Amino acid sequence: MKKYIEYIILFTAGGGLGFQVVHFWEHLMQVFNWIFVQRQYAYMTGLGMSATNYFGNLFFSGYGMSDQTRLGMEVLHLVGNGIFLIGIIAVWYFIKNREILWALIIEALHFCEHISLTFSSIFTGRSIGFSTLYGLATDPQFMVTFRVWWHFILNLVPSVLIVVGIVLFFRYKKVN
Repeated sequence: MKKYIEYIILFTAGGGLGFQVVHFWEHLMQVFNWIFVQRQYAYMTGLGMSATNYFGNLFFSGYGMSDQTRLGMEVLHLVGNGIFLIGIIAVWYFIKNREILWALIIEALHFCEHISLTFSSIFTGRSIGFSTLYGLATDPQFMVTFRVWWHFILNLVPSVLIVVGIVLFFRYKKVN
């Protein structure tokens, strides 16, 4: 039975990390767009917008279109970061090194940020969390810049740590 459970955990790890490749690509495209195209609003690919619209329509169909989009984006990020966090937890089951541990800690904090952003947006109409400077910043240009770069870095760091942690694990395993 333990073998089957470990297969499920391994599949969960692979699914979570595979999802993160797509999620990170989305943030990479945002940064690319911010650097080379425009800085007025946070860019989303067609896939990202489709997922945003899906969650907006699914959970907030009684709201206006702009609220559906705003809330759909927050739920999308909450779900996406939850999937990545579950994937890291599954990796941690097999590989217990400091890189995986730090990825887990950072992503857990990132996930908490998205809990705050999502629920504050639902209940107050404003996304409140560190990436929005707790709702205190008022300059829209600054907020777009800060939020795009903050989330890019918070997706980059644990992603790199996971790769490094897995590579070191297998490198160390070959030596022993």
